[in-house]
Amino acid sequence: MPLYEAHESNSDVDEVSVLPQLNTDAAKDAFAIKFDKLNLSETDVPSDSPPSSPINASHDCAEEPQSPKTALPEDPFESAASKVLFEAIDKLQSCNARRYMNNIPQLVIVGGQSVGKSSLLQSLTGIPFAVGSTLCTRFATRIVSRRSEPGSQTVIRISISPPEFAVPGIELADPEVYKRFDEIHGSITSDDFANIIDMVSETYLGIRPGSGNIHKNFAAEVLKIEISGPTRAYFSILDIPGVFENSERVKKSEASGVKNMVAEYMRQEDNIVICVADANTDLANQAICEIARDRATSDRLVGVFTKCDRVENTDAVVHTVVSAPKGGQFSKHGWFVVRNKKGLDDDVVDFDLVSEEDQLFSSKAWDEIPSSRKGTTALKKYLGHILSERIRSAFPSIIRQAQLLQRDAVRELTSLGSERKTVSEQRSFLATIARNYEAKATEALMQPWCITSPESRVRSIVKATNESFGAKMRAYGHTYCFDNNMESFDDMIRKLQNEMYPDESVDLTESIERPEVLMPADDEFSEVLSTEDLFDKIAEEVATFSSATLPGMVHPDIIPQLYRLQTQKWRQIAEEHVRNISDAITTATCHLIQSVCPRGNDASILNAEISEIISKMHRQTLSRTLEALHDYCDGNQSQLLQTADPTFLERLQKLQKVRLINAFNRGSVLFREATAARASSLQAACELFAQCHPSAAANTSNDVHDTLKVYYEVRFFFMIEL
Repeated sequence: MPLYEAHESNSDVDEVSVLPQLNTDAAKDAFAIKFDKLNLSETDVPSDSPPSSPINASHDCAEEPQSPKTALPEDPFESAASKVLFEAIDKLQSCNARRYMNNIPQLVIVGGQSVGKSSLLQSLTGIPFAVGSTLCTRFATRIVSRRSEPGSQTVIRISISPPEFAVPGIELADPEVYKRFDEIHGSITSDDFANIIDMVSETYLGIRPGSGNIHKNFAAEVLKIEISGPTRAYFSILDIPGVFENSERVKKSEASGVKNMVAEYMRQEDNIVICVADANTDLANQAICEIARDRATSDRLVGVFTKCDRVENTDAVVHTVVSAPKGGQFSKHGWFVVRNKKGLDDDVVDFDLVSEEDQLFSSKAWDEIPSSRKGTTALKKYLGHILSERIRSAFPSIIRQAQLLQRDAVRELTSLGSERKTVSEQRSFLATIARNYEAKATEALMQPWCITSPESRVRSIVKATNESFGAKMRAYGHTYCFDNNMESFDDMIRKLQNEMYPDESVDLTESIERPEVLMPADDEFSEVLSTEDLFDKIAEEVATFSSATLPGMVHPDIIPQLYRLQTQKWRQIAEEHVRNISDAITTATCHLIQSVCPRGNDASILNAEISEIISKMHRQTLSRTLEALHDYCDGNQSQLLQTADPTFLERLQKLQKVRLINAFNRGSVLFREATAARASSLQAACELFAQCHPSAAANTSNDVHDTLKVYYEVRFFFMIEL
């Protein structure tokens, strides 16, 4: 099945072919046109235009007879080569190629509401647009006309295409709904066309007129009307909704969306913009020209005055048309004047618009305007030549872009491997992906340096995260700072040894100094109370529990209560750490899956399914891990304080010895001073005792602090190594 439906064509050259359709949306979007069947290259794009540029020739203000060499032929797409170009561009537009290629020429007709765009389109295309109605202005409409073989029947095909770009403020329709609309007619009346527009609007594009939030007045999708017949000319034009100032009947966001749509179509460099203006209204008061001034260059602007049969004073219109080539916004392609078909004209038997225009513009009031600028026939001929010239100019670039897109599409198709029709082949393919993922995951864990993507080096990431967690716990994990000003027991022994045995002094610099861990401030955890606050809290608790104990005794519930207070941050910091680890592993997993099953091609669905399965496993693992962490932290806060660490008593005794030696040193100084002052031995001994045992409360506070500190360090080590 082709990537898009082939349109009926009787050209004597092969149609543009496409790659086979795959079974996923990603493959449908893969644009890979084979231009080799066109037998065209960048250097041999056919050229059958007249020697003298028809665009420039038509700008003469004076009426001059045109020679056969300079006159514009009736149909610029008459030759076989031109038909090939036209069909190729049409097929590109049919498969929404403008999403990928930004240089596909097209005619775009723009204007304000009620300026006669529908009537002009009817004259240009022969489609019975409802004149005076706004039905066709709620969404863009592309009309494609082509000539079929003599004697063939006229065929009208109507379908809906996706929007060429997103339009802020305009709600998108459901593609599953509007893609189902595809009708073919042999003929169509104005009533038939109005009914089709109503059905498309309501049923397929979801338009619900009104100004409330539940209403929708415009659509970004494109209604495509293709007409082929033996008397039809090759022609293509895109009509977009008209801009308007009064938005009382629509939502403000939609009014802005319509302006955005018009502006975006104008901004696209290969769009030829046909600005339709009401000849009865001052040009300066028509917003469409102001919008075009900022968004389209003069070489892409064509002006058309409509309703010329209703103009009372033709001087302003004639002056604008005649003076346009001399400079200004429309200096390149100038202005045209046309007569609109009115609703009353349908009642006239054998009404002929061409005759009516000839009669209107043959009057003296319009004499200054060249005949090449008068009437719908001249306008259509001119637009056809502009489109033909643009297509020829852009075609080499289009070929290059298509070849690049084809190369990328072929690469993506190749990356999918051979077809996998049977269950066995599909299982084998999945097993290969699983084995490749397992190998990558093992490498990320055991040999992270072999992984090119830094985000996939799980072992390195987890190690760095663990180190950060340990540093954060050391810096902010406690509520109060312990007394860390005391020398270590080993340093104290060295110092005493030097004093007692000066001849065998030991270098004190050999003691290991623990570097201070500097952590960035953390607003959530960085508040750590001082050592003085800790001793105040201990004294407070000792005083509270002293009513149930003998003086100088430590109540057994004091230390557990202080320990729970000191470790109350552990759960939150640890949970944050576990989630960081989980996020890092999830990110690494996504990169590993991408390396064995890329998202960029038809494996996107498989990639998403595998990612979801592994993500579900990660979520379950994270949930169980957090549950275990919460159980541990809750137990740490509620259970009895116990430890089987054989170094607990040893470390506690060393800490107590250091405190005793420090007190003894201070007491020794006072003892020597008292002895030198001829104080009694009893007084000197009392000074020494006072340093070692200042008070029962102080002794109790010191004992509680030392026990709490040693037990905290034991449990802290177990916590960060958990």
